[in-house]
Formats: sequence, structure tokens, C-alpha cells
Amino acid sequence: MESTGAYRTTSTAALQVILGIPHLHLQLQREARATALFRRSLPFSTNGSNIYPSEIEDKTTGWSAHPSEHLSPTEISLNDGSNINTGLRIYTVGLKTEKGVCAAFCVFTDVNITHRWSTRLFLRNTVFQAEILALLKAVEHAVFLPNQELNILVDNQVSIKSAANPESHNSNARKIFKLLHSQPNIRVSWIKAHAGYIENEEADRQAKKAAETENFPETPIEFPKSFIKAFIRQKMLATWEMASDDGDTGRLIHNIIPKHRQEAYIDFCPNQPVVAPNICQYDANAVPFATLDYHRRPPQTVVGGVMPHPQEVEDERRTLPRGRSGMHNPNFHGSREVYTPPRGRRTTISTPV
Repeated sequence: MESTGAYRTTSTAALQVILGIPHLHLQLQREARATALFRRSLPFSTNGSNIYPSEIEDKTTGWSAHPSEHLSPTEISLNDGSNINTGLRIYTVGLKTEKGVCAAFCVFTDVNITHRWSTRLFLRNTVFQAEILALLKAVEHAVFLPNQELNILVDNQVSIKSAANPESHNSNARKIFKLLHSQPNIRVSWIKAHAGYIENEEADRQAKKAAETENFPETPIEFPKSFIKAFIRQKMLATWEMASDDGDTGRLIHNIIPKHRQEAYIDFCPNQPVVAPNICQYDANAVPFATLDYHRRPPQTVVGGVMPHPQEVEDERRTLPRGRSGMHNPNFHGSREVYTPPRGRRTTISTPV
């Protein structure tokens, strides 16, 4: 639409639906709800239930230890720990499936499993929360083991970086930092996930088992802020949908696109499909229609049928009566069409004096 100049002649209501831009007053209501919940610590009421600020993950600030205290690379690092296959080892896993979010770890002594732990979180929790919880439980378990060399192998680099940072905003990451700083015999290393390591796969199976088991004990963890923001946004979209269904204006665009989507934008990334939601879907290798080379691209499929081949459109255009204006008298250079402006007219550009 931008390349063809259709923004000038398209109604505001149609543009808002196509581009997924809610009305201004709905966006202001969303920001007001988020501000009241996050900054003013006021509960958010919805469908008869309340979300209290104490149920939201808090952002911790400041230093968890003195700035001179830090973890050495031998205590925690992102070096590949796949060569560590003997001695006392703990493998941690956090994952999210369709049935839930789970965290687990397994303790190995050489090739024998000596301890297993797993828990189930709520679907609202994130994978990072599961990963950092599994690492925290593994470190707490390692503290009570005999004082000997012990390696904790984690398949998530983000949780390792967060635990090694004394200024981390995550409270569990700060606890891990303090425990590792007081226990120099515990070492944390990274291992690649789903790379065929038997110990890591066993911890992964333990976590999936917790996800698939009904009535499995759950560990309550605070709501992540990302979940709250997405929930408030969904409420805004639902209000927009109701106003659109019950409204008197914008009926034409409502009949064409009855559902609003916040992600309704056209993505021209080369490695991703070019999608205009609820309207049509193009090939993943297609380029914007303004520069589409019809002689090398196959016909595109749209909702309701198949677009005619560009060559058929071109043949039909040639049969139209040709006027003297020059609009139907293009010059052809190879396989591309070049428009020649009519003679006798000059294109002037006026500049302000």
C-alpha cells in the first residue's frame, strides 16, 4: 500500500484493521492498566478475579554482593562441558510443552543415577524461569553433598549468564550467585542440548514426564511481566472486537476482515513468508509486489482461488484500445516493461522561493 500510494484513498478504519493498530483510546487504557499494576501496585480486576502485584515477578535492583566479589571462569563459564563424563555431575533442564512448563535435574556418579528431581510450573511461566529454577535446585542440592569436586552442566546459556551476573534482576539468579561464591568446589558449565548426551537426555525425559503426568506437584512462581502485558493486550483486542461487531461504522471492512490481529503487518524478510493476515498469503520467496518479476515467479495462491498468470493479464491489456495519452503505449526492453511519458508534456518541479 505504501509503494502504490493507496494510503491516501484508504479509510482510517480499514488501515487500522489491516495494520492491526487499535484505536487510540484502547491503547491508552492498556497503558493505564499496566501503569496502575506495575507502578502504583493496584490490583487488576478481570472476569471476577484479581491479579495482585505480589503475584508478579519483581525486578530486583542493586548488587547482590560487593563489587569486588565475583565468580571466576573456573567456577562458572560458557565453555563446552561435553568432555566432563566422570565423577559427580548434575544435569539440569527446563522446557515448555503444550501441557506445561517443567524443570528437572539428574545427579550422576560416573554412569549411575543417584538422584532425580522434577517439578511442574504453570503455563503462564516462561522457559527461562524453569531453567533458572532447575539450576537453583541443583546448586542447593549440591551444597548438602559431601565436599568434593562437582560439576553442574546446564544446556541454557542465558541462565548461566544471569547467574554469573551480580547485578542480575532475577532473584533466583542472585541466590545462585551467592551459593556458588560460598562453595568454590561447585563448577557450572554449559552443554549443548539435544546433542546425543545420554545424561542430558535423561534429564530431558524426566522433565517431559512431569509435564505429561496429571496431578503432578506444581511449584508456584510469580507471573512474568511478559505474561501480564500479553494478557492486558488480549483484553484490549477483545474490547476492540466487541466494539467492531456491535458498531455501526466500518461495516464494509468488517465484512471483509471480521477479526482484528495485532500482528497484522506485512513482513518482507527474505527467509520468512510474506503474509498479509486474513487477506492473502504469498510464497516464501516472493518479493514485494511493486518489484515482482513476473517472468520468473510462479502464480501466487490467494484466499478464494488462484491469481491469473501475469502473462494472461498482459495479453488482455494489449487488446485494450490504445489512446494518444501514452498510457497504453509502453516500450518493451527485453522481459521488463518500461513506461515512456507522453510527448509534449513536461514534468516540472516547483520549488518554494
